[in-house]
Amino acid sequence: MDIIIKGLSFALTGAAVGGILYLLSRTGKAQKGVVTMHKGFLPFSLIVTAVFLSFTVASAFATAITAPATFFGFSLIGQIFLLAYVNCRISYDERGITCRNLFGVTKYYTYDQVTALERTEQEDCVHLGKARISVTFYQTGREQFVNYVCSKYRELHDGQSIPRKKDNPITMLICRPL
Repeated sequence: MDIIIKGLSFALTGAAVGGILYLLSRTGKAQKGVVTMHKGFLPFSLIVTAVFLSFTVASAFATAITAPATFFGFSLIGQIFLLAYVNCRISYDERGITCRNLFGVTKYYTYDQVTALERTEQEDCVHLGKARISVTFYQTGREQFVNYVCSKYRELHDGQSIPRKKDNPITMLICRPL
């Protein structure tokens, strides 16, 4: 009986994680000129933080410190997701690209700085010299952003496509036509 319960727990956990990833991979409504984290990040991060902080408090009076420390560590993951939802944002327009990272640091790039494009199923990377802008599958506006960068690159380089990233031949690196 114990093995059946463990097996069901394992299967349900896998189904829950798979369901969450599926919901996050579905693109929401993208705002024009903006790439943001999926709207599902907000409730997900709040739930993860609340659940693991409550486990931290409940286990704080246990004899060993490992359980509350572990639960607190998992609650930090939810807090990082919340920080990502609030801070991570890419804005783009005719003039260039503005990126804000996890910690709220903002950087500005122009389209003439684009050197390569790397595309995979999970992520698109626009390389700008040594810098890179990474847009993952759970961000809304990913396709619009990549297509816009490709079109601006073509305008600046007489119809040429963005070069492939040379050091990763496995990924799908071709900029799809509009």
